Amino acid sequence: EVMANETSDTNLETLEQYTGEVYAIRALCYSELIKCFCKAYDPATAAQEQGVVLRTKYFEAEPVRRASLYDSYKFVVEDLIRAEERLDDEEDAQSNYYMSEAAVQAIRARVALYMQDWETAITYSSKLIDDKQDTFQLASYQETAPDGAPMFDYMWAYDMSPEVIWRIGFTSTSYGGALGTVFLNFNRDYTYFYPDYIPSQWVLDAYEDNDMRSAAYFADSESGITIGYPSGMDYPLLVKYYGNRGIFIPMNVFHVSMPKPLRLAEQYLIRAEAYCRQPN
Repeated sequence: EVMANETSDTNLETLEQYTGEVYAIRALCYSELIKCFCKAYDPATAAQEQGVVLRTKYFEAEPVRRASLYDSYKFVVEDLIRAEERLDDEEDAQSNYYMSEAAVQAIRARVALYMQDWETAITYSSKLIDDKQDTFQLASYQETAPDGAPMFDYMWAYDMSPEVIWRIGFTSTSYGGALGTVFLNFNRDYTYFYPDYIPSQWVLDAYEDNDMRSAAYFADSESGITIGYPSGMDYPLLVKYYGNRGIFIPMNVFHVSMPKPLRLAEQYLIRAEAYCRQPN
């Protein structure tokens, strides 16, 4: 109705952009609900399995009953198609706060993998890996960030990276929960760390000696991590969610990091699995 009464081409273009973003967000949210509350998708049985309750209107009453798993995923895919029709690559950007064409394509590849639609998963992951390689690149250890740290470490320290397709934007006055508290809890006395959880040994052992990711994820006393419990334990802690060094640490707000739901790294894994699962 708003768009029907609008006469400005500029405003109509903006409203189209907003509409595309809304479709993309709804598709992402429903795909997560399906993943959490439904069985894994099997094309042979999806029409008989329960999906989720689908709502298409804000105010009008609609039946509150679960759709089939097939119809639930169909709903998600249709939203993604509508979103992609309204968004273009001009809005694609590294570490984007807003939904863009690239974000929609990343969700489409993920959903296709869930649906065992291997060809579509390959097509959409390839759009990001190949067609948009000038915009998105994997965060590496060979390239350094402005602070001199490897780009991979910088991604977790500052929530910015050439491989982040979409992140949930936080500001100094509006931010989410402190995800890292249970792993570090430095803000108990701002001197020592009081973790509720520590990494299991099998997790630490899963990283080979030359796996540079472990230095970004874990740290111990050699890196300045001192655990404050009376037992005097010295054990590697998960420091991946220590907090954003650029926005929140200077405010003495620890363990708050921006979630990064869509990254290029996932697209490589999606494409690899889809290729492996193709019958030919």
